[in-house]
Amino acid sequence: MKYSLFLALLLPLAAFAQDIFLPDYNTHLTDVESVGLTKERVFRQLDRNLVNVYESVCSNRAHVWTYQLAKQKQITAGKIFVFYTDRSGMARQENWWYHVAPIISAKGEFSVVDGGLPGMIDNPLTKEAWFKKIVNYTACREITAEDVDLIPNMFTMSRMPKMSLAGVSDCYYRITSAPYWTPKTIALNLLGKNEAGEPISFERPDFVENEVLAACLEVSTTGLNPGTERKLKRCRRFLGLPEL
Repeated sequence: MKYSLFLALLLPLAAFAQDIFLPDYNTHLTDVESVGLTKERVFRQLDRNLVNVYESVCSNRAHVWTYQLAKQKQITAGKIFVFYTDRSGMARQENWWYHVAPIISAKGEFSVVDGGLPGMIDNPLTKEAWFKKIVNYTACREITAEDVDLIPNMFTMSRMPKMSLAGVSDCYYRITSAPYWTPKTIALNLLGKNEAGEPISFERPDFVENEVLAACLEVSTTGLNPGTERKLKRCRRFLGLPEL
């Protein structure tokens, strides 16, 4: 009887699970409702003990958090990168050229869970509401592999031009699978060549251990300190990596 009741409770979750498929990355973002969570609960459960949200790089926070969701919560999340132009509004620093946060599926709808800007963002947001918070516009244009004039800016770490071959936009964005760490990794994948223009095949079907560990060390360390042996051990434990 108890087993039947348990199955009855699980069936509605399975029947209405609404993953979001990212065809460019052959990845399904887990509908968090299918594992018994809400977008609000996912937002609250992003680690903020190890992760120093006030003194860390957004790409490293997003990398650690999406890894945490995958390994501890069995949630395949993605990432949403937004890119500034000179017309874009400011978030917290005038030298920002991009920002990134985890993005999840909640009942088949995108939800951005950006736990790195407390006081500014304190709950999950639609991508349009997140754009408004970060760049002060809601209609950012998605970057695709066709935007060969824009993508090289990801190598040079500079703001995007408002005018491109495809038209005019005040901001741009790209949704990726979680293992893509930085804008440079997006550029390598989309262009199929490196900064020197040399052909390259670059894909990130899975997390790379050294990248996740490097991200963890940065988010758990004040300033540019490379991290003590204690912090290295702490990161390895948090990430579920074997001790050396």
